[in-house]
Amino acid sequence: MRLQILKQQPASPNKPPTPLEKLLADKNELEVKCNIREKQLYADFEFIRDNAHSIFLSGLSSLLFAYGRAKKKSIKQSLALANDNQSLQNNRPYSPSSWLSVVNAFTPMLWDFVKPLIINWGVNKAKNYLIALFSAKKGNGIAKIKR
Repeated sequence: MRLQILKQQPASPNKPPTPLEKLLADKNELEVKCNIREKQLYADFEFIRDNAHSIFLSGLSSLLFAYGRAKKKSIKQSLALANDNQSLQNNRPYSPSSWLSVVNAFTPMLWDFVKPLIINWGVNKAKNYLIALFSAKKGNGIAKIKR
């Protein structure tokens, strides 16, 4: 048996809404908000998908060339930083720990690139070893292996 919630008539202006009417109104409001947010997320993901290459390249270039832009700050900004008694290391845009996090972020992509090369190298070495093992010239009963 399936439960069905009957749509009730809206409360008259003199009567306060019943708890069921409040829940139905909240449910409708939440469904509308969810639909709006879903459309916004879909539009954001579509933008990211369409512009993934340019986003990646601009992010990478900002990481690599940020120190050069930091040098071009005006004298006024440099003096303001000096007056705040900030150390030279804090003025640099990226510390070694920041670079470590960048390397950590690129590790999976790097591994996807390097893994086939390592597998190919290992298979070729194993093949050469087995060929040398089974096709070695007979001499003194010991197989000669190329290294």
